[in-house]
Amino acid sequence: MKPDVNQHLQSMNKALVEVILPELESKPFAKEQASLISASLQLLVEVQEHEFHYIKQEYEDTRTPLKTGQKACRQTAEFNSGRALTGSPTRILKGATFCLSKKRPQNSSQD
Repeated sequence: MKPDVNQHLQSMNKALVEVILPELESKPFAKEQASLISASLQLLVEVQEHEFHYIKQEYEDTRTPLKTGQKACRQTAEFNSGRALTGSPTRILKGATFCLSKKRPQNSSQD
């Protein structure tokens, strides 16, 4: 049987608390540092099970603006080609930047 991450962290913390900390009685600084490590391990045990949810949320938080930017780039391409709206695409897009793309609005005297 292979222990999961929580079990592994808990066993590391147990060994630290039951075996290592008692040996550090005469070294207060080392004992304090080992206690901080123990506290960190306990925190990891508590939050580790939620890791997937946090990663998934971070992915969605990153993906949403990219999808919005992609849509804006498509709209900009349509505007630049003159298909999306009637009238001058240059006038419509003048001073507006929708995305970073190789295709830039062309300057025109149609304003």
